Amino acid sequence: AVWYGEKLFGNQWADAQGIDEKKREQLSKTAMDSHKLSALMYLIMIIVVSYLADETQCKSINDGLWLGGLLWFGFNLPLAVVQHSYNPHGNKVVLLIDLCYQMCVM
Repeated sequence: AVWYGEKLFGNQWADAQGIDEKKREQLSKTAMDSHKLSALMYLIMIIVVSYLADETQCKSINDGLWLGGLLWFGFNLPLAVVQHSYNPHGNKVVLLIDLCYQMCVM
């Protein structure tokens, strides 16, 4: 909610997606459902990454950062680039904002 909010990158992201003010108001009405779904997906991600960290015997913060970086590079980056390639707007700002968000979350 913060990353895509008005204070950080929300306006730039919405402009790059071609979302006008009327559509933004409509999206804000259903935002809570999206936030609940996001929270559930992040919980699943936390469980899976915790399992992987345990299985790979991550013992230090460096081990965890390395695992997070590998997961981001191996999964998030390719998926985001493929998804972006099907985006009719094809705006690189959207890709950059989304990738940076995923890197921060990972």
